Amino acid sequence: MSNTVSSVFLPEGIGVDDFLNRMDSEGYVLYKGKGPLIDKNLFQAANMGQIHAKDSREFINVLGRVLADMSKK
Repeated sequence: MSNTVSSVFLPEGIGVDDFLNRMDSEGYVLYKGKGPLIDKNLFQAANMGQIHAKDSREFINVLGRVLADMSKK
């Protein structure tokens, strides 16, 4: 693990590939877990570069909306 990458397990019933596609369509490029994490249904997000509080809030809002929408299916 790295302190510049956050690894997050997805809720049961939300597949990582579908989730990554949805987030990509919202403008966020995230990645599947790597190595032994690849089959654990988690995504990884880089915490690098110039990230402002506004950017983080927007990401959390989009993340919540996408997860809520995908949970309904």
